[in-house]
Amino acid sequence: MAMFISDMPQIILPYIEANEPVQIASPPGVGKSESIDQLIEWLTERDGFEWGISKCFIAALSPVDMYGFLVPGTRKYHDWEGNEHSTRVSEFTMPPYMISVDGRPMNAFKRGIVVYEEWDKGDPDTKKASAEPILKGGMGQHQLHPGISRVVLVNRSEDRSGTTKNFDFIINRRGELNFIASMPGWLKWAMNRGIHPLFTSFAERYPNVVFTNTVPDIQGPFVTPRSLVKCQNVVKRRTDAAGEILVDEIMTEIANGYLGNGATAQLIAWLKVKTETPSWHDIITKPDQVEIPHRADACLMSCHECAHHVDMKTIRQVVIYMRRLPKEFAMTFAQAAVDRLPRLIIDRAMIDWSKENRSLLNVLGGASA
Repeated sequence: MAMFISDMPQIILPYIEANEPVQIASPPGVGKSESIDQLIEWLTERDGFEWGISKCFIAALSPVDMYGFLVPGTRKYHDWEGNEHSTRVSEFTMPPYMISVDGRPMNAFKRGIVVYEEWDKGDPDTKKASAEPILKGGMGQHQLHPGISRVVLVNRSEDRSGTTKNFDFIINRRGELNFIASMPGWLKWAMNRGIHPLFTSFAERYPNVVFTNTVPDIQGPFVTPRSLVKCQNVVKRRTDAAGEILVDEIMTEIANGYLGNGATAQLIAWLKVKTETPSWHDIITKPDQVEIPHRADACLMSCHECAHHVDMKTIRQVVIYMRRLPKEFAMTFAQAAVDRLPRLIIDRAMIDWSKENRSLLNVLGGASA
């Protein structure tokens, strides 16, 4: 059974607290690494001290990287008669998994997580060499202290992502969880990260395109939540004089390189719906007069644009505008807006609106009661 990636941080928490290694498997591009980053942020806020994180990209490493580099050293010791001696030895430098993403030793943190990324794509010898650090927290003189947990991130074998041989002696010594992407969880993340509303609305309109949790039969660019975000990172930087995304042949080629031809055609058609929606400026300057969209697709896009821009200064005008749209779009706007800016639930305009549309109480948490 697969669970939703949006729930992953809370689901793996018992493994972290028990300091038991766990493997997280999912389709490519659904947000495993991002979810771990969010978990670190949440744990740091919860505990009141900084959690460390190390990221070890196993697919690019060799067995020697798991030990560190062998360099000359010196050891002092006492023999059985108590005499002190010094001898030359070979010793390993600190291996990559013991260094945090900001260059500090992981053992300098009270708590932390070592993330073994793309572990399934490592060559078999590297996987075997990584077993002891993953399962026991280190090898030889380099050992993580008990407050540092280990998480392994992989794709599924059916995802055609270069997965190599696994080993039963590892499988039997760590936990394993499977996750898939979900639209509601991704939309909440996307609103908090400022993803362009044309792309969040596209994901909500076409979840069967963005959240397939599969890979195409023929290798090439394909759409995932990750590739959609990377596409918008590029295309939103090409705008016209009015600040709107340019939809032209160049944009089409950019999208093709991230999403593939089929998804790009649907995205281009969706972006053209923008011509049917009012501008943000018109919505906040004349919310009771601006022409409202006539098609459902345009209403959905307008809801996402309002949720992307709204703040405590403009919420009153936006509510006036949203009241004019069909009632079924109230939840779309309210959920997205509150995910991005939770303080909106205490605004009087939102509370009064919820009295007219009781379905909004699920979003506002009973704030209007």
